[in-house]
Amino acid sequence: MTPDQPQGKKRKQLCYCLLALAMGLLVCVAVVAYFVRARAQATGKVLEESKKQGFGVEQTIDKLGGREDAAVRCSFYVGLPDWVSPVDLKKRACHVLGECGRDGVPGLVKLLDHQDPSVRGEAVMGLAAIGEPASEAIPTILRACEKHDDSDIMLTMHALLVIGSASENDLDELLPISYSSKPNVRLLALREIAEVRPVSPPALSRLRKAASDEDPFIRKKMAALLAFVDRKSPETQAVVRRLAKDSDPSVRQAATETLQKIKAAQESKQ
Repeated sequence: MTPDQPQGKKRKQLCYCLLALAMGLLVCVAVVAYFVRARAQATGKVLEESKKQGFGVEQTIDKLGGREDAAVRCSFYVGLPDWVSPVDLKKRACHVLGECGRDGVPGLVKLLDHQDPSVRGEAVMGLAAIGEPASEAIPTILRACEKHDDSDIMLTMHALLVIGSASENDLDELLPISYSSKPNVRLLALREIAEVRPVSPPALSRLRKAASDEDPFIRKKMAALLAFVDRKSPETQAVVRRLAKDSDPSVRQAATETLQKIKAAQESKQ
């Protein structure tokens, strides 16, 4: 036996070990894929049956094992590719998730970036059905509107009104969105910023800056928003007075009315 033969034998053994390891990994992946597909098919079967039989959402939730299990199963299901979980069943899952409270939020958020606008719309409606517990999704809803040109702005506005105010923790995400190239998205983000409490210096600075927005409709709305947030400060009053001299008549009118309300409020306290 030459000195090279033991090394060659070791290399061969190492190759066998690596081959066995690779085969083991492939078996594990196959087993996981089988259970994932089986679980998805089971959830899809319930959703398909509920659609065909005309079951209500509550009945569908019961068949999925209750709210907690339904939220977990549907959140997993909607995250799968469309060839595994079809669009029509994703929409059905949105109805279920919308009745699962805070547990349904993660699954609905996954669909806010779906390529199909009808799926995104169902996800937004699901978040609206959840209400205040879905407030953590507000920045994601606005980013989806900014990204997709076919987003339903009116539906988004309704959802944001129902969900309520964003939290102070969302401010870092809302501020960049308020500079969106889309006026509707800018305005929605500015409204959310104005609702955040307590009012922070960065938020107030952004709202004052928005009074110089290129869109006259936004400038018009900023007169009332600024007064709502900070009507007592001289800096804010100066911004509103500047809006009262704006080149757009609708902006001037809104700002003038806001100044009158500020003056009336001040006089009533004297």
